[in-house]
Amino acid sequence: VYGKAPYFYVALRDRLGADRFDEALRKTVDRFRFKLVTLDQSARDHDGGLEDGDPAHYFTLVKQLTLWGFFTSEVGSTEGLRYLPVPGKYDGCTEYEDGDRAWAAI
Repeated sequence: VYGKAPYFYVALRDRLGADRFDEALRKTVDRFRFKLVTLDQSARDHDGGLEDGDPAHYFTLVKQLTLWGFFTSEVGSTEGLRYLPVPGKYDGCTEYEDGDRAWAAI
């Protein structure tokens, strides 16, 4: 689990012990998750009542740019989306099942 973690995570985990570190990390993640959910709801409320030409909530822009940045990166395109490096025939009527990943467009 911690194989790709930054050095300071591993050092702090070794110093605190696995249980204390995992509990502290879980609390921190929960706190940030709550803040992000609150910001997202605030943005939805703000953007829902916009007239033409009104600026969108800043969190909406940050969220859109974050998603765009991830899904246009190599990792997002090859692991987050379905990707075939060798092009095949075009099939416009491909079966799609609920839960399938979208196709990468690189």
